[in-house]
Amino acid sequence: MATTPKKTPPASQRTKPANPPSRPSKELQVFPNPAPQRDYLLQFQVPEFTCHCPLTGQPDFAHFTIEMVADEWCVELKSLKMYMWSYR
Repeated sequence: MATTPKKTPPASQRTKPANPPSRPSKELQVFPNPAPQRDYLLQFQVPEFTCHCPLTGQPDFAHFTIEMVADEWCVELKSLKMYMWSYR
């Protein structure tokens, strides 16, 4: 006998989780540059950044591209995303 898949309730009827899946952070994590003797470009692309406009309350969408040349330290990508998320 075949089973019928469960239907997902509409978003308006779903319960909000107590905590977001990822918590924002006010700290950037870094690691030593593996090749500090040479210059190379690090590029971070964040295509899914969303926030609410402080004036209208309407959603705003952005695509960030951050480029940097590391010196002694490199920024860890996930920590950068969590840092940006804390300022949404």
